[in-house]
Amino acid sequence: MDDPTAPISPPRDLAGQQTGNRYLLVARIGPNSLHNGWLEPAGNRNFDVLLSAFDERASMPEGHGIFSEFRPGPKIAGLAEILRDHAELWRRYDHIAMFDDDLASDAKTISRMFELCREHRLQIAQPSLDPSSHTSFMGLLQQKGWQLRYTNFIEMMCPVFSREALEKVESLFGLGYESGIDLVWCNMLATGERDFAVLDEVAVRHTRPIGGQMDANGFVDGRTYETEIQQVLDRFSLQYVRLQPYAALDRHGRVVASRLQLAIAALPLLFSSLARAPRLRRGWNALVYFVRTLLFRPKRLPVG
Repeated sequence: MDDPTAPISPPRDLAGQQTGNRYLLVARIGPNSLHNGWLEPAGNRNFDVLLSAFDERASMPEGHGIFSEFRPGPKIAGLAEILRDHAELWRRYDHIAMFDDDLASDAKTISRMFELCREHRLQIAQPSLDPSSHTSFMGLLQQKGWQLRYTNFIEMMCPVFSREALEKVESLFGLGYESGIDLVWCNMLATGERDFAVLDEVAVRHTRPIGGQMDANGFVDGRTYETEIQQVLDRFSLQYVRLQPYAALDRHGRVVASRLQLAIAALPLLFSSLARAPRLRRGWNALVYFVRTLLFRPKRLPVG
C-alpha cells in the first residue's frame, strides 16, 4: 500500500510539458482554503497553480494547469521541500507567487498581478491588501490612486518572485524558520530603488486574523513569532525593517517621490486605521507611525 504521507509526484502535464502559462502560483492549503476562488473565471487565468495540501481534508480541484500534492508539515518547511523537490518545474516559469490559503481573490486579479510584475521588471512584489483585510502593516493596504508603490519590504503572505530572484533566496526557506525570512530577502537582492513593490492596481483580501495558524506552523511550547524574528535578524546582522514606501507610480505612469504626496495619498488609510482601532491608544500609535515613516523617517533601502 502506498504511504499516504508521501508527496505526490508532479503530474505529467507539469513535469514533461508546457501548459502555455509563464506564471505559477504555489500555495500550502488546508480544509478552509480559499483557493477555488483563485481559479475563476477560468477564461481570465494566465497562470498555473501548484496546490500543496498540509491536511488531507483540503479540496483538490482538477483542470488544465492545476496541479496538486499532499505534503504534511508547517508552511515554510513545506515550501522549502516544494522548491527542492520540484526545482525543475518552477524554474520553467518567469514568475512564481506564494499565497497563504486565507486570501480571497480571483483569476483576473491574480493574472493582472503577474502582468504588473513582468511589465515593471520587479524582483519581488505583492498585491496590496483590501482595506478590510487583517494585516500587521498599514502600508500594505491598497491605495487606489497609485498603480504601485516601491518599498523596502515584501511580506511572506503573498510574495511574487521573478524566477531569478527566487533562485537567489531559495536557501532562506530551508533554514528552519517559520517566521522572519521576509525581513531578509530584499536585502539579499537589492540593486536599486525599483526592485520591490506593493501593487495597488490589484488587491486581495486577507480574511483571517494574523497568527491564526500558529500551532500548525510549530509555534508551541514557548516558540513565538517574536523570538524567531529576532533569531533571523541576529543571524543576518540586520535591524528590524519598518515598511517604508519611498516612491510610487501613479495611474498615468508617472513616478512620485515626494514624501508629502505619499503621505497625503495615505491619509484615507490612517482614518480607516483609527476607525478600526478598538482603543484610542492603538489609533494614536498608528498616527505616530504614519507621521514618522512617511514624513520624517530617513529613507531606508535594503542593503543589497
